[in-house]
Amino acid sequence: MATRSVAQLAANGKRLKPNDVVATGSCTTILQVLPEQHLAVYFELLGQVGRVFA
Repeated sequence: MATRSVAQLAANGKRLKPNDVVATGSCTTILQVLPEQHLAVYFELLGQVGRVFA
């Protein structure tokens, strides 16, 4: 999937740049998480997972 997307960019004379974000699939909006912030997600039937970022 990501390879095809990059190929489509190249076919249109475009390319990925340093620090571009590539999301191959997401169930939420892409968020910027800063150092020392805690991010937690809850999935019904699966549970919750969280992380504090360094």
